Amino acid sequence: MLKFCEFWAIFDFDLSSGKIDYIKTYEHCDSEEQINKKEEEGFYYMNLKINLSNRNFRETKIITPKYRHELFL
Repeated sequence: MLKFCEFWAIFDFDLSSGKIDYIKTYEHCDSEEQINKKEEEGFYYMNLKINLSNRNFRETKIITPKYRHELFL
């Protein structure tokens, strides 16, 4: 069984449209060859109104629908 040893995550949230793009890349470290696994997900989150005056009031937790990753704003 291969073990994931490192991962990178990219999270992009467009405030005007509510579109979230999330990409998470895993790397296997048990094998000699380079094996990567990538999870890409794009969805819309419209329940949030953020502007410059209220951006630090509370921490918002978003769970991605496909892979169930937790994102915090």
